[in-house]
Amino acid sequence: MAKVAENERIKLRANFYNNASVSCLIAGVLLPFFTLLPKLAEFGGWTRAWMNGHAEVNENQLVFGLAIVAGMIGALYYAWSFRRQADREISKIR
Repeated sequence: MAKVAENERIKLRANFYNNASVSCLIAGVLLPFFTLLPKLAEFGGWTRAWMNGHAEVNENQLVFGLAIVAGMIGALYYAWSFRRQADREISKIR
């Protein structure tokens, strides 16, 4: 009976890590992506103007964009880390 209880605890820990992974993916990657999606047309127009020499780089926008990309990369890293931990936990089941 103790073996069954321990396996259930392992499953619960693996489920927790898997849910944390999904949360990081949704909150850190998908939400910013879908928030920025409507602004892609505006960014495309600015890019064309910048390449033709009619627009300048705004430092605030550059920092904002880099912060979003860095946040998304961090969220992907933690989603991957939590998923690996879930796989390690589930491999302990006997």
